[in-house]
Amino acid sequence: MDLRGPHHRRLSVPHRDRLQLLDLKRGAVTASFGRTEAVAQIYQPRRIITEVAGPLRVTDGAVTVQGTWDLLQASINATPAGLQRLSLAATAPKVTVTGIGGGEIAGSGSRLELHVRPNPSRAGEQARDVAASVTEARIPCSTP
Repeated sequence: MDLRGPHHRRLSVPHRDRLQLLDLKRGAVTASFGRTEAVAQIYQPRRIITEVAGPLRVTDGAVTVQGTWDLLQASINATPAGLQRLSLAATAPKVTVTGIGGGEIAGSGSRLELHVRPNPSRAGEQARDVAASVTEARIPCSTP
């Protein structure tokens, strides 16, 4: 199955109840990650629950973000106007960023939670409210 819209998406459906995202491209940014299983209710198709396997790789050609995890689950609510809520939970997340001056930046934790929603008081600016927490965060810091 090949779905195309304003942003290129290439999807394959190896089984009738499983969905695998091979790549996603928006402008110069490309992203890839492992098997994705998604479910949506027939009467609320814009409410999607997913489980995503790693690894993750996002790059714009200069900066690269790579990530792994034991379990990543997400819930997405959208309307025809766009994203209404995104919630993400990951166990044992590890992220590495390269291409930003000064070498590699790496971080990890035992659990990550991230929530994003539109900011209703700044809708004209397409602003978003973001709440995030990391349990047992490990981010190496260097001193000058």
